[in-house]
Amino acid sequence: ALKAHTLTVGYTQGTNYRKCCPEGEWKDCFLADIEERYDQRKVHVYLNYPRLELGILEAMSCGCAVVESDTAPVREVIEHEDNGLLIIFFDPEFFARTITSLLKDRKRAKALGLAARQTIRQHYERNQCVQQHLALIKIVASGALGRDNKPQS
Repeated sequence: ALKAHTLTVGYTQGTNYRKCCPEGEWKDCFLADIEERYDQRKVHVYLNYPRLELGILEAMSCGCAVVESDTAPVREVIEHEDNGLLIIFFDPEFFARTITSLLKDRKRAKALGLAARQTIRQHYERNQCVQQHLALIKIVASGALGRDNKPQS
């Protein structure tokens, strides 16, 4: 039997992306939705709407093997089978099989996590991002962009 232990972090009260839960707190809403279908001592997976979020980049920077939705913004960072796994968000059975396969194949999970960390170090390290941001500011400030936001020749 496969056993999983998960640490869940984050706020349990307040807003989620500036939106308040219509029925109390988001945590309570989520737990009510899965009531009697989980062991309260073992939360296995937290699902999030398919989009690229800071939390994914943070998990990758920690060397976590990441399973994410196969959407355009996510594909900008994660390459399937290279530095993470991409799945169809609305296929829960495939999602569960993918998670289970990583839990069973720790060597594969570790390799994906190391590649994920390397991706973040190569492309999203703070100093590199600051330099890219400053370069963009200089382009905009110089007026080099036309009305259609394309560089003028």
